[in-house]
Amino acid sequence: MIHENEIIMLALGIAVFFFAMVNKTHLERTPGWKLLLFSYSIFLAGCVMTVFEDFFWPDVLNALEHLCYAVSTAALAVWCCKFSPGEKGERQ
Repeated sequence: MIHENEIIMLALGIAVFFFAMVNKTHLERTPGWKLLLFSYSIFLAGCVMTVFEDFFWPDVLNALEHLCYAVSTAALAVWCCKFSPGEKGERQ
């Protein structure tokens, strides 16, 4: 059974990804932008899998969805730790 919030999350996720690609030159100014984009891409893959699990291989796609969310969160945490200001407010 498809939930409306899953469709809305997927639509918003695709819109944000499209916006990021259109404004890639601005995104490239962000330190570690490739890791940040990787994290978001994996999150978006999880959103796709949560919608598709209602149609194909529910157990496999559910496991992959949660794996995507875990990898995305780990990548975002690495980005936050690596590119957050140091003790003196300087970038590490």
